[in-house]
Amino acid sequence: MITVDVPTNAYHLGIADVVSGLNPDYSCEVFGRAAEKSRRNFQLSQLNQDKFELTRHRDQLMSGTEEALAYLQDGLHMYANDAYLSLLG
Repeated sequence: MITVDVPTNAYHLGIADVVSGLNPDYSCEVFGRAAEKSRRNFQLSQLNQDKFELTRHRDQLMSGTEEALAYLQDGLHMYANDAYLSLLG
């Protein structure tokens, strides 16, 4: 059951807005902001999926060889396979 408290609380938290047919310009702004937020969330979701796939692919490549391999970022070891770790002790 939806009570008036549900939209009121959402409005106070900044996750909802009040639109009216009496002010179509403001309603368009609200819908535009919601569409932009939805677009950004979708892009972020896609980037996270791409990152997951690249990480999985990297791990497969690095674990599928007996050669010593490591992934460094800004001079820091981010990942190393077993052969690399045994080589360096």
